[in-house]
Amino acid sequence: MDHFPYQGRSMPTSLFQYEMLPTTWFYLSSLMIIAIFFKFNRFLSIRNLDLVGLVFITPGLLFLSMSRDKWGYVWLFAAGFILICRLLLDLIMVRRPLLEPNLNPSGITFAGILLLGFMLTNIGLNRGEAVQSVDTLRLEQILTIREWNQEGQDREESPPLKGKTRLKQSGFPPFFLLVDATNQVLAPQHSITRLIPASKEEEGNFPPESEKTLEGSPPLLMENPVLEKIDPLSFSIEIPVREETAVTPPEPQRRFWQELLAIGCVGMVQIAIALGLINIAHCHFNNIYTGVSAATLYFLLPYTNQMTGRLDHIVPAAFLVWAVAMYRRPVFSGICLGLASVFVYYPFFLVPLWCSFYWRRGMFRFLAGTAGIILLFYGLLAFSPRSLGSYSDQFLNMLGVNSFFMSAVDGFWNFYPTSYRIPVMAVFFIVCLGMLIWPARKNLATLLVCSAILLVGAQFWKGYQGGLFMAWYLPLLLLIFFRPNLEDRVASAMVKSLP
Repeated sequence: MDHFPYQGRSMPTSLFQYEMLPTTWFYLSSLMIIAIFFKFNRFLSIRNLDLVGLVFITPGLLFLSMSRDKWGYVWLFAAGFILICRLLLDLIMVRRPLLEPNLNPSGITFAGILLLGFMLTNIGLNRGEAVQSVDTLRLEQILTIREWNQEGQDREESPPLKGKTRLKQSGFPPFFLLVDATNQVLAPQHSITRLIPASKEEEGNFPPESEKTLEGSPPLLMENPVLEKIDPLSFSIEIPVREETAVTPPEPQRRFWQELLAIGCVGMVQIAIALGLINIAHCHFNNIYTGVSAATLYFLLPYTNQMTGRLDHIVPAAFLVWAVAMYRRPVFSGICLGLASVFVYYPFFLVPLWCSFYWRRGMFRFLAGTAGIILLFYGLLAFSPRSLGSYSDQFLNMLGVNSFFMSAVDGFWNFYPTSYRIPVMAVFFIVCLGMLIWPARKNLATLLVCSAILLVGAQFWKGYQGGLFMAWYLPLLLLIFFRPNLEDRVASAMVKSLP
């Protein structure tokens, strides 16, 4: 196979040696979901409709990956509205027949482990300087590139660790240092171009239609790159770097540890989500096979594959899953929910619902765990870098005050008047407080359903990429789809006396 030099290394010209194209994975994973979980002998069952709903989300991600942002976010909002309707319907569903996947337990376990390994290999091989083409970029990398470009930063310079990108999101400011550092390692560091056969066009002189760029952002193709001769019968990929603007790459050993740390953090969080799903199914559903199935479906979803490395998506999801897993221990459940609220404050809106669930059986212990961990992190803000802002600024950012502003939005509300967010926010807050008294009798099923409703609802008024943070509710949504009848799982009967 032909190779060409790239900073002392040899990279393959094949697009498919390292990476499956994102669009290919979108279609393949959707077909695999249907093949593994669709019940063909019960064609009109709720399980089948749920699977169709999950697949229905995929076109919105495709639109975003193709830079059709407006239609992508509109599609995600429509899918979110359908999900809320489905979750409201779940509150009145009593009969929950057990519908196992089409694979046996050994097969589904093997598939789950294999998919986890595929995801970690995916971000390990197609990250940073190893990116070969814009065709192989994951959606998380595309979004990162757009954020850097919107800030007016050169793509060949290290992305800043302070500024608009982090302030668009509210939460624990030092956490977004880790988020930015991870994105810096996993996202492409150089401009990317795709060449066409040299036999058809003059080398180095391409018409506009041959340039592969991200629509809606500055072109990724650099001006007048110096190109190597290529095989006229094949396509070649090159990542050119101009000497006068190229940043001196870090030492190989240092770069290796940075990549290992980033991939390790992502892997541990994804494993924590999977183990949480399995633990809930084993301890609370009395069927570990259901948990393995839910974890496998989570790894199989196109969203998980395309947003694998975004810590601001998956870290709160992991804590939310374990908050449910520890619901019999209100203190530990409160600590997990408090941690999720610290990093990105939106899970804090679940507190009234969870207080209503515990009420006289563990409510004060739950509040003690939640408030204790939040106060601890407010204390840690005193030691955070002052480059992130003053203590008061970081305090307000952790409370989520910045997210209520009507300016500097990104996502759905970038295409529509931001004043329309006000009635959406008002409805959300009314529903959030209404969860204190409705439903009147809460069990584990209503806790899962209402939590998912609030997390989906928060996407509608979220100013920063609203609708795209599906990891916050996807694990809970899968548990709802696979759950048995949980009417007897009420706090008065299930919550332990201590702690």
